[in-house]
Amino acid sequence: MSAPPELAARDGTVAALAAALRQFWRIAGAYWRSGQRRRAWTVTGALVLATLANALLQLRLNLWLGSFFDSIEAHATAGIRRDIFIFLALAAGLMVTAASLIYLKGALQIGWRAWIASRLIDRWLAHGHSFLLRFSSVAYDNPDHRIGEDVRMVTEAAVDFSAGLINSTLLLVIFMGTLWVLSGAITVAFGATTAAVPGYLVFAAIAYAAVSTGLAHLMGHPLVRRSERRHAREGDFRFTLVRIRENAEGVALAHGEAVERATLRAVFGRLVDAFQAEMRMVTRLTLATTGFTVMSPVIPLLIAAPQYLSGSIGLGELMQISQAFVQVQVALGFFVDNYARLSDWLAGINRIVRLDAACQALDAAPPGERTRIDRRRSPDGALRLLDVSVATPSGDLVIARASAVVRPAEKVLVTGDVGIGKTTLFRALAGLWPWGGGAIEVPDESAIMFMPHRPYLPSGTLRTAIAYPHAASEFDDAAIRAAMARCGFDGLTEKLDLEARWDQILSDAEQQRLSFVRLLLQRPAWAIMDEALSELDDAVVAILMSTFRTELQGTALLSIATRNALPGFHDRVLVLSRSHGSTRLEQPQFAAAR
Repeated sequence: MSAPPELAARDGTVAALAAALRQFWRIAGAYWRSGQRRRAWTVTGALVLATLANALLQLRLNLWLGSFFDSIEAHATAGIRRDIFIFLALAAGLMVTAASLIYLKGALQIGWRAWIASRLIDRWLAHGHSFLLRFSSVAYDNPDHRIGEDVRMVTEAAVDFSAGLINSTLLLVIFMGTLWVLSGAITVAFGATTAAVPGYLVFAAIAYAAVSTGLAHLMGHPLVRRSERRHAREGDFRFTLVRIRENAEGVALAHGEAVERATLRAVFGRLVDAFQAEMRMVTRLTLATTGFTVMSPVIPLLIAAPQYLSGSIGLGELMQISQAFVQVQVALGFFVDNYARLSDWLAGINRIVRLDAACQALDAAPPGERTRIDRRRSPDGALRLLDVSVATPSGDLVIARASAVVRPAEKVLVTGDVGIGKTTLFRALAGLWPWGGGAIEVPDESAIMFMPHRPYLPSGTLRTAIAYPHAASEFDDAAIRAAMARCGFDGLTEKLDLEARWDQILSDAEQQRLSFVRLLLQRPAWAIMDEALSELDDAVVAILMSTFRTELQGTALLSIATRNALPGFHDRVLVLSRSHGSTRLEQPQFAAAR
């Protein structure tokens, strides 16, 4: 798959915005075609109608402005009283439409955000992508920040921009016409020739907007890169904080606080540098845009003042001209007013697109390799390695042409020296390591329990951690307590419903016992272990492994381990050994019967 286009174009041209919109719509536009399309279209339609109502009320307010100031100029008390009541009605209408716009935008934003986040989460967690992305050739970092913060910012900004663009278009159409009618014609002399220029204030408004937009673009176009760099630094800082928190014990035992403090300061220093660079640019941009905004109500008054002083127009029309000119400026200056946020939005889209592209690249082919291990369903329920070669992402061979068969209910040990590639083979069996060649035939995925060196324990109660990935309600209390007792883990039965960070509380040995409690509860047809008993002493290993002769007699077992205490619990042994510069899986050696 080709790499995604770099949305933060260096020249900041309209082409960059068009590319951003295409890429973003490819990822996010399917929301209006999804199972939530009815709600999506209902809210979108209501938002457009509310925007139209707001624009029409703004037009009516402009007409009121002319009537009100004409009444003031004429000292018409009755007219002033009438206009006050009309204004109160208009103000109420504008309040209702403003509140409706806020509510409808919020409803669309949260619904859209939830859909996109769910899509990215599904893609991120599918087929082991969350693990494999660390090897991706597509530039990416901090997926949590992209799915959490970037999706929020991008969807909120997209809805705001869309609503703002619709509103600006309506205001431009309405008030361009108003300004054209109110400005009349001005006579311009070209030597001895004179010519009447109709709607001259429209041309003045366009020229004023062109100058302000051009200046803003000139000063603000590098903001996309600055904003993206700042977002990346934010993600790096948060990742560093989380990493230290997750490894607090190791840091404390090593007395590494000073090193971590220096690391955090360095990472935060890079964030500060990125933030300051962005803020300097935003400050210069704000200085320019604010000046044009402050001047915009005065400019039409100065231009139309001669007509008012000559009596060609009244005070009401002068005020209408001023307000219409401002509305045209607001409409034409939409992108100028949102330049900084637009840059932030483009940077966020860049990050979301890259994460999506990285996941797609993993589905297309392993980075750096033209071939991958063909992992497929076994036709007869056996586990087979068919001439399997396992390689690194860069193509270096780890295991060469391994072939083996493990039958249902069979107990097989794969052993070898430390660092020979046992864990890599375990990942390949689990579908987390596609680099290499050959084929692996596996039984039904739902019938296999993969048991790594250190099991994953989710946040929540101990009962939840034991039942994972199933719901705790699937196992009754008596079954859980019996499994804990069988694995020598009964000392914590009274804390089953205590919520805590059990991955931080339990030792590595206790976590390995917990994985066997899961095994006894779930009773899978297959168990594939990678050093799942390495933290336990021989006596405890014997107790746990004996379950494969009793409760788990029908469970097929493939143990990948270094220790010598395990062969007596298996039917046969496969040995990973180095031969002729590569690691090979030797033919089975039969061990003592169970």
